[in-house]
Amino acid sequence: MSLTNRVALSGLQVIDPQKWIESQFCSVFDVALGLERGMLLREKEFRLFLMEQEWSSFAERDVALFCSTPALLPAWTYILVGRYLVGVSARPFLGTEHELRIQLAINQIRNEDFSAFRDQRIILKGCGGDQSGQLGLALLERLQPIARSIMFGEPCSTVPIFKRGA
Repeated sequence: MSLTNRVALSGLQVIDPQKWIESQFCSVFDVALGLERGMLLREKEFRLFLMEQEWSSFAERDVALFCSTPALLPAWTYILVGRYLVGVSARPFLGTEHELRIQLAINQIRNEDFSAFRDQRIILKGCGGDQSGQLGLALLERLQPIARSIMFGEPCSTVPIFKRGA
């Protein structure tokens, strides 16, 4: 008796949104490191802290700007950090590393060629990775106009999302 992989024979195309997140490279800058006790922003000391940084290490990189403490910071804090990053051709992003990776992945999905999935039955893999659904929405936006059907989950257990003609 031989085992048959019915999923492989089904013609289903499985797309894992996680692959776009894993392909994104970025850096992080935690402004808490320049705060007194990680909580208090003193403008003069913060400016000195920024001047002492090795900004060239961020050159040509996407950089997530965040604060790892619950400090309440004015908006100019991040704009001031961004000034140094833009000076070395870095691309500042206000948010965590994960949020930046999601945004970069969405940008990549929006520019991806999905023509190979025309008239295909597609499963957007649902385990692990981006639990916010943002990548799934970006993929749906690109795939719905061309796919025969789109499901979410794993081949063994899917939720129907879209079916052409339905």
